[in-house]
Amino acid sequence: MVDVVLIVAVCVGLVWLARRIEPHWSSRDGHQFIARAQSLGFGDSPEGGWVEVRGSVDGDHVTLVARGRRSGSVRGTYRVVTKSGEPPRGKAVYLLAGDHRVVLRVPRTSRTVAVLDRLLR
Repeated sequence: MVDVVLIVAVCVGLVWLARRIEPHWSSRDGHQFIARAQSLGFGDSPEGGWVEVRGSVDGDHVTLVARGRRSGSVRGTYRVVTKSGEPPRGKAVYLLAGDHRVVLRVPRTSRTVAVLDRLLR
């Protein structure tokens, strides 16, 4: 009985840990990246959940491509509008605008942060 409880506790702990880890990759120059994004609807209310996106910075635009069934809501070319002043701990959050608005979340230590910050100016 104790073995079963221990196994269930370990499985719950692993699931909890897996949900906290976010995928991220950034090229050496920070212009190509993998991060999380969420589409915003009317009144800037979130539509759907966070999706994994591949992004690239070309000039003063950010292009996002997502995979999966919710990919159409964030796919497109955007400009960086603003950066959140109070992001979650360890994250940098940007508001992007194009055909619609999208929130982009990357780790604060990512090389992409410096590239996106330059686009704000």
